[in-house]
Amino acid sequence: MFCLSVELLTGRYVATDYADRGLAEWPPHPARVFSALVATWAEDPDPQSEAALQWLEAQSPPALCASPASHRDAVTVFVPVNDTSVLGDLDRKTEPLREARAEVAALQGLLALSKAQTKALEKATKALKAAESDLNKALMAPAKVSDSDLASAQGLLPDGRKKMPRAFPSVTPQAPRFSLVWPDAEPEADTRAALDALCARVHRIGHSSSLVSLSCPTAAPAPSHRPQADGGLTLRVPEAGQLLRLQQEFEGHQGNQPRVMPCRFVRYGEVGAAAASEAPASVFGEDWIVLRRLGGDRRSLPATLSLARAVRGALLRHGGPTSELLCGHAADGAPSQRPHLAVVPLPFVGHPHADGELKGVALVLPRGTTEAERAPLWRALGAWEAASRGEGDAEHPPLCVTLGAEGRMMLKLIEAPGAVSLRPSTWTGPATEWVSVTPVVLDRFPGDLRQKASPARRAAAWAAAEEIVRRAIGRVGLPEPEAVELGLSPTLSGGRNCRDFPALQSHDRQRLHLHARLRFAAPVRGPILLGAGRYGGYGLFRPLGAGERS
Repeated sequence: MFCLSVELLTGRYVATDYADRGLAEWPPHPARVFSALVATWAEDPDPQSEAALQWLEAQSPPALCASPASHRDAVTVFVPVNDTSVLGDLDRKTEPLREARAEVAALQGLLALSKAQTKALEKATKALKAAESDLNKALMAPAKVSDSDLASAQGLLPDGRKKMPRAFPSVTPQAPRFSLVWPDAEPEADTRAALDALCARVHRIGHSSSLVSLSCPTAAPAPSHRPQADGGLTLRVPEAGQLLRLQQEFEGHQGNQPRVMPCRFVRYGEVGAAAASEAPASVFGEDWIVLRRLGGDRRSLPATLSLARAVRGALLRHGGPTSELLCGHAADGAPSQRPHLAVVPLPFVGHPHADGELKGVALVLPRGTTEAERAPLWRALGAWEAASRGEGDAEHPPLCVTLGAEGRMMLKLIEAPGAVSLRPSTWTGPATEWVSVTPVVLDRFPGDLRQKASPARRAAAWAAAEEIVRRAIGRVGLPEPEAVELGLSPTLSGGRNCRDFPALQSHDRQRLHLHARLRFAAPVRGPILLGAGRYGGYGLFRPLGAGERS
């Protein structure tokens, strides 16, 4: 067993989430801890520590021990920019004086001066006096300052100094420490000693204000998170060759340019969530493919249907021969009788400042879909990216979708969602209570729900609507709920009234839309997508108690 224990000396951990600069990273990513060790080693490199780091990078992903943490609101502050360009001319004028003084000092330091050295000293002393005289004249002479120089100089004063916006998101964990544990790793004594000595020199992880004390204890705490194929967290971990890659990256950025930490991505799950994984689950899977909004027009919840249709249309255009899983139709053109791909726009809801803006799109496949069955979707995505890739574009280029009169949106495939709105765990629970974010589209007409209907007809219609929703719950594999509450208004902040959403047509009648709140006797796992519009983002539910940050 090998363990790295990190004590947070200030009680806080200050590190920016790599996918969302407005959020703090928690739990800490193992690759960040490894980078801190490498940065410390690079200050005074030695072969023994280098070999120890190479041993560590080759280990399998570690388990984590990290307590729950509260996120501090990331307040934007404005930091003064250092600009010494105005002082450059003065620095140039004093350079000869500095050189002359250095030469005189060097010559005066000799114990015995030869005739030539004496002559050189006299010459250097004369040059020093001349340089001092020239400098005094330059300083006493009226300065010739251009308007641009004057503006730059005034910019250095407190009232005129430019400031750039910065945010320093942080978390405060319940216990001010965390650990990385490699249960099957057994380093040699020399390796352990080298790593222990290296840890003693590490003073920060993340931001410079995130002060730490790092050690290699011989005993390890019980882990809170382990690598898990279907886990809800995606963390960056080191891999073999990480030290060399960090060195190569540093040659390019020199610590002064923007950079991306080399790593590999590994899914983690909570150790205490084992029982939760046994909770009843919907037919939809939790291993999503997520496209983040990168630019273009901003759209909110009412654009859910048009965005879902545009994304599905792009996939079908680039996918070649379509599969039933991708298009939702059997070979004869009839609607598929099996669960298939759901295209689900993901909004910012559930936070006090939520506005319902669509942050991205999730491609949600049925639970248990095999890699072979996923192949048509990956081919379609690959062809879409290939058609969108320009010269110099990154691995995943921006993908443009046209929303008709509603404008255009740029999306990008991301491997590890950072924003809470884009994380599958935000939408999958488990939980006993769930509320709709987009309305459930009823697959048949329940009757007259309007206020002006007679009390008896209206009561019968609402009872019929509840029965339709209950059947829809069973259709996606979930147990009978204890209670179903229906209405026209949303429950979550950022939600929208049913009338704001474009209606789905059924022959010559518009299908009825209703918001719902569900309560189950025991926790169930989502994602929950209900109703006739479930494959296009309607009937999306969110578990109550999910994180409130977007």
